Amino acid sequence: MATAIITGGSSGLGLEFARALASQGYNLAIIARGEAALAAVCGELSQKYHIKARGISADLSDRRVADQIVSLIDHTHDLAYFVNNAGFAVHLDMTDDSKEARRAHEAAAQVMGINVVLFSTAAAKVMKRQGYGHIINVASTASLTFQGHYSALKSYVVTFTESVALNLRGTGVWATAVCPSWMKTNFHREAGLGEPNIPSWLYMQPTKVVQAALKGAKKGKAVVVPTIRWKIIYWWLDHGPIACRRHFTMWYLNNGNYSKKH
Repeated sequence: MATAIITGGSSGLGLEFARALASQGYNLAIIARGEAALAAVCGELSQKYHIKARGISADLSDRRVADQIVSLIDHTHDLAYFVNNAGFAVHLDMTDDSKEARRAHEAAAQVMGINVVLFSTAAAKVMKRQGYGHIINVASTASLTFQGHYSALKSYVVTFTESVALNLRGTGVWATAVCPSWMKTNFHREAGLGEPNIPSWLYMQPTKVVQAALKGAKKGKAVVVPTIRWKIIYWWLDHGPIACRRHFTMWYLNNGNYSKKH
């Protein structure tokens, strides 16, 4: 059976990708930090879907670990999917020059920037040799707003993925950036943040995001925005005057900002 590799696959959106691909019969290599959660997820999916699921405990903010994942990709036989899902919220004062803030920015750049490039290019090499495969990079609708480093990184992921998709044309290998919005996952909790105070209709369901991503990937789409309402919002932000992005960002910062847990 073919294999799917998923980063950040033990919880949240990554776990939904793992479940969806396991249900389609793919063996899994799931990369995440928590060993206990990995063991539980791999055991559950192996038993339920009769596939092989391997858990790899790793801190992806460590460049040496990233190099080890590249080696794993290079030696994976029959690699059908690589899902770059690992990430975390970065909500810092852009004037904060503390050591803690610098470390947070460096970790974010490694996990959601450098690793996306390293893993995508490694997967593309393996998949081109096979003549097939899908690379899915999790970006965000925040890529079209001005929310600091996180928005900048997700914008980078979208542009990079579109570039890879163009480069891979005619090879049988496809690259897709999926741009979800807010979801009810552990994303905010892991960052020590409260849930954003926004209307419920702006939320996406993780299962729907994964369904849209996999469907779009199979159709060869370079960018996938789940749900009709967010397709409209994304188009408005992307094609409207730059003021649209500023107004949307300010609305969010004033009315839907994350609150720190105390």
